[in-house]
Amino acid sequence: TSSGNVGAFRRQEPRRHHVQDALEAVLAGREVKVKSTKAFGCAIHLPNPGEAPVPVKLTFHQHIEPLLQQNCLECHHKGGGGPFALETYKQVKGWAKMIAEVVEEKRMPPWNADPKVGHFRNARGLSAVEIQRISNWVNAGAPQGNPAKAPPQLTWDTDLGLGKPDHVIKLPSFDVPAEGRIPYRYIRVKTNFKENKWVRAAEFVSNTPELVHHTLTFLDRPRWGRREADEPWMPRFNPISVLQGAPRNEYGYWMRRNQKYLRDFMV
Repeated sequence: TSSGNVGAFRRQEPRRHHVQDALEAVLAGREVKVKSTKAFGCAIHLPNPGEAPVPVKLTFHQHIEPLLQQNCLECHHKGGGGPFALETYKQVKGWAKMIAEVVEEKRMPPWNADPKVGHFRNARGLSAVEIQRISNWVNAGAPQGNPAKAPPQLTWDTDLGLGKPDHVIKLPSFDVPAEGRIPYRYIRVKTNFKENKWVRAAEFVSNTPELVHHTLTFLDRPRWGRREADEPWMPRFNPISVLQGAPRNEYGYWMRRNQKYLRDFMV
């Protein structure tokens, strides 16, 4: 059985060797200090031939495949950014229990915005009904159903999902080793805008999605001089050193210096 997110516990080298330590303790006549450990890993769907399936009418092609196409296949297709494809029944069947686990824990689809803040347009996520549907299907033995009732297969190409962009910012390339892990790469690029712009939508596209899993993108600005309180403004933000917000000293300074203006903007 699995317990926990395996990705959160992945390391280059193990820090402890519990089995080796236990064997050495037994051979030396010492007490084994760690008698059991909690296993972290992926849930594996192993059908039990002697167990009767739960009598439900949910099937993969009719009820589950449309959910995967709408919420998962953008990354989990061949050549996509996901670590494996979920385009066929055979592919999904092997990951069925893991899929149920990650959607129940809301680790998938990935969406890190805090729902307590409010409603976000185009937010990723499954409804409670959809999550229960996947869980019931897995508990029923993940039946395939009639392939004739499957939705049309999706096709994937290199075109941008948002259509032709108004502006393209290219990042410099860098070499990725064949093995091992690399630290975060911090890359600063200029927008080359001559005036302020409203951004309606943005999309990051990698020419090697099998290597680049995701990016964290921030807007940075040069240090400005004194500005009027009613001008568009935000505290300086250094994502490398302060991932939670603006430097405390600058933000606090602006608050003190313009306290009298802030009262006019309180709502």
